[in-house]
Amino acid sequence: MSYKGKTVDQWLQKGHDSASHKDYKNAARYFGYVLKINPNHILALNNHGWYRAMSGDYESCIKYCEKAVKIDPKYEYAWHSIGYAYNGLGKYQEAVKCFKKAISINPGDQDYHFDLGISYNKLGKFKKSIDCNKKVLKLNPENMNAWINLGTSYIATERNVEAIDCFKKALQLKGPKSKVYAVMGVAYRNIFEYDKAVECLQKAVKLDPQYIPAWDNLGSLYEQLEKTEEAIKCYKQIVTINPKDSNGWLNLGSVYANLQKFEKAIEMFEKILELEPKNSMALYNIGMMYGELENPGKGIEYVERALKIDPMNEDAKSAMTLLSLMKEELERKGKI
Repeated sequence: MSYKGKTVDQWLQKGHDSASHKDYKNAARYFGYVLKINPNHILALNNHGWYRAMSGDYESCIKYCEKAVKIDPKYEYAWHSIGYAYNGLGKYQEAVKCFKKAISINPGDQDYHFDLGISYNKLGKFKKSIDCNKKVLKLNPENMNAWINLGTSYIATERNVEAIDCFKKALQLKGPKSKVYAVMGVAYRNIFEYDKAVECLQKAVKLDPQYIPAWDNLGSLYEQLEKTEEAIKCYKQIVTINPKDSNGWLNLGSVYANLQKFEKAIEMFEKILELEPKNSMALYNIGMMYGELENPGKGIEYVERALKIDPMNEDAKSAMTLLSLMKEELERKGKI
C-alpha cells in the first residue's frame, strides 16, 4: 500500500531525514502519512506525536502516543513522549507517572531519568530531582545538562558550594557555556562572593548576548551592589532583545522609582500596560508614582483600576487610603 505515491518505508525515511535537520513540522507530517497507510503503525504513532510536541502541540502528542501504548503497553518511547508532553503542559504529576513507566521498562535510558528530574524540579521536589540527575550522570558522566540541572537543584536546597562544583564540571564538557556561567553566578551571589558572581554573569552575556536570564540576574546583582547605572544598562538590554518582556520594563521602572525619577518610572510602567492592559502591579506602581509627584487624584485613578482587577490587593488598598489622605491635605492647603 502507498499514500501519495510513497510506501510506508519511504515516508518513514523522509520523516527521519526531516527530523535529522530539525524540521519537526515536516517530520510530523511525514510520519502522519505513514498513519494514512497503517493507522496502527506504532513507531509512526510515537514519532508523529513526538514531533508534534516539538512544535508545541502537546495535546496531539498525548493523543497519538496514548494510542501507541494501548497497542503495546511496554512501548517505552511513547511513555516518554507522553511524559514530555505533560511537562510541556505543566502537568508535572502526570509526567512523573509516565517517566516512571518508561524507566520501569528500560532503566538504562538517561533521557528518562533526566526528564523525570525536570518534573520533580518543577514540583519543588529538589531532593528527588537531585537523585534523578545523579542517575543520569552515572549512566553518562559527560551529560552537561545533567550537571547544570544537578547544580540548580543544589542551589534550590541551599547547597551552593556543591552547585558550583557541578558547574565547574559542566564547563569542562563540550557545549554552550552561557547558561553554566549564568547559574554559577547565582550560586556565587548566594554565598556572598559578589566579584565572582559578577564575573560569571558577565561571561554569560558575553558568550550569549541574547540570554535574558543572565542579563536579569546581572542587573539584579548590580542593584544589590548599588551600581544603579549598570543595572539600568542590563534591564535596557533585556527590553532591546525582547520589547515585550514585561519583567524588564518592571525592573527599569523600579530602578527609576528608587532614583526618584518618577516620570521616567511611569513611562516604564506604561510600557507594561501597552502589553498587558490589566496588569494590576503596573497600575498600582503608576498610581504610587503619581502620589510621589503630588498628583494624588491621578494616582487614585490608577489604583482604582488595579483594585477592579485584583480586589484583594492589600498594597493597593493601603495606597488608596494614603492617596486619599494626600489629596485631602493638598486640597486643604489649596495646592490642588
